[in-house]
Amino acid sequence: MKAHGNAKDSQSRPFFKTDLSVLDNIKEETRETKPRQLFKKLVDDAGGPLYSSSASSEPRNLQQIYNIRSSTKAATKTDQLTHLVAQIRESTFVHELAADGESLQYVLASEKQLMDLDTFCTHQLHFSVFSVDSTFNIGNYYVTNTCFENLRVVHASGKYKGRHPLEMGPTFVHTHRDENSYLRFLVHLIV
Repeated sequence: MKAHGNAKDSQSRPFFKTDLSVLDNIKEETRETKPRQLFKKLVDDAGGPLYSSSASSEPRNLQQIYNIRSSTKAATKTDQLTHLVAQIRESTFVHELAADGESLQYVLASEKQLMDLDTFCTHQLHFSVFSVDSTFNIGNYYVTNTCFENLRVVHASGKYKGRHPLEMGPTFVHTHRDENSYLRFLVHLIV
């Protein structure tokens, strides 16, 4: 056997490609198993150092396990924007995604919320006030909540007797608190 083509010196040991079954076993093993324990287990499963059928039936070294784990960990991480776009395709709850180099914004609203907003906040004579509260800051994002009164329901007793209950309206998630961001949000609600 010759040394691997990327060997640093000409005196390197021969290169044996690890069997795909061994590589799959490394990938499938849970993260709770320590790499040293996994290495010992795989070598023992191959027959141990004395009775192994070939060098390719066991892991090459401990570094190979670390490398495979780090590559599978990086592959499983998903980009936040990719995840958000996938949610838009799967669900009708995420609306109006707008992203550019510096900002990201989208609206979270069910179809019922949008219909109720139209019903209760747009009538000329009997309407509810549309309240906007942009006080929540979660990490890099601002969360703007909205609410309005449900004019079809009236509290029958208690502290709020005769009043209409508040309902949550659409929620706006954004990275900038500027006039253009809020304008986009309100334009989406009007359309």
